[in-house]
Amino acid sequence: MAILQFNTSKKVLCGEINLPASKSISNRALILKHIANDSFSILNQSLAEDSILLDKILSNFSLLKDKSATQEIFVDNAGTAMRFLTSLLSIKKGNWLLSGSDRMKERPIAGLVDALNQIGATISYTENKGFPPLFIKGKTLKGGILSIEANTSSQFITSVLLIAAFLENGLAINLMGETVSKPYIIMTLKILKYFGITYTQSENGIHISHQVFCPKDIYIESDWSAASYWYEMASFADSVDLKLNGLTNSGWQGDAIIVELFNELGVKSEFLKDGVRLTKTQISAQNLSYDFSDFPDIAPSIAVCCAGLGIQAKLKGLEGLKIKESNRLTALEKELNKINCHTIIDNDNTLLIVPSKIKANAPIFTYNDHRMAMSFAPLAIILGKLDFDNIDVVKKSYPGFWEDLQNVGFALTE
Repeated sequence: MAILQFNTSKKVLCGEINLPASKSISNRALILKHIANDSFSILNQSLAEDSILLDKILSNFSLLKDKSATQEIFVDNAGTAMRFLTSLLSIKKGNWLLSGSDRMKERPIAGLVDALNQIGATISYTENKGFPPLFIKGKTLKGGILSIEANTSSQFITSVLLIAAFLENGLAINLMGETVSKPYIIMTLKILKYFGITYTQSENGIHISHQVFCPKDIYIESDWSAASYWYEMASFADSVDLKLNGLTNSGWQGDAIIVELFNELGVKSEFLKDGVRLTKTQISAQNLSYDFSDFPDIAPSIAVCCAGLGIQAKLKGLEGLKIKESNRLTALEKELNKINCHTIIDNDNTLLIVPSKIKANAPIFTYNDHRMAMSFAPLAIILGKLDFDNIDVVKKSYPGFWEDLQNVGFALTE
């Protein structure tokens, strides 16, 4: 149990924060670096637990001695690693058992497995059909045409995109269903373009031919998802002069949409040469209605922010939250109700937030989910004190989160 405190008599938020590097960009770069035989360097690589784990797994491949034996790869609760490695191991000669935590075994992966098996991959389930663990017999795949579910996880699509240019026939990818988290697919395509990989795109498909990869060092910019918690804090504070280092308007990260969203929630953004400066502006949102199908990772921040500000909200497109590190949709409902915020989840997975005066009644449960911990932490500015059942979960994406909070006036006791 940990207690986070803030002096509510003087709600001032000032300082300078070095935000963590983007986990999403780092993990994509790590896979490409491995396939390209470590022919370039990743600068400012993410220190998130997931990125460190993926880097270690990829580095350990060169240490394998008996390549005929089945090698077990354990990704714990790292969904990105599970999905990206599924495609990578399907083209890496050897026998692989790809497994993870109990929660990972509840996260669907059939859409990706079915797509890879269409082009000759040999992937099967060792426990429950449609879910990890996976047995993968890695071999040379020529590529070709595949159809893939686009309405479950954008990481399925990114996973096959990352190997496409290295296949003899490339890949023609048909996207089935309405595509979710499109900005993350755009991120992948922009990274591929950075390394010289060209592609053609239609409404329901992407084609990447076999082509030469052009290695060059890549610098990882700061994470806009991590920035959302600071925007949330800024919305709760009375006076703000906060600089978030490393953020850019490169267009690589869709979660930069928070600049627009939080402008309505009282936070003004000024782009500087080396980051973004946050100050206060007028709160213009009387109620908020937004579809988060493309931006699932920032939905918890917006939900908690609306609860803290007493703003009525209708947050749509949250189906994907059910298959994250926790079922974030029900987790948000339970924890928001715990602080006296009335919520409703309707039949199409829309979260309705009804304005009410919040208060701390019980410890916030994080459900072993980093984004649950970080999205609720800013409420200490309003409530003065919040208890958490587990604060270590932030290591997954933002290891220095609690230290950064303490540097701007929060107090943390364990």
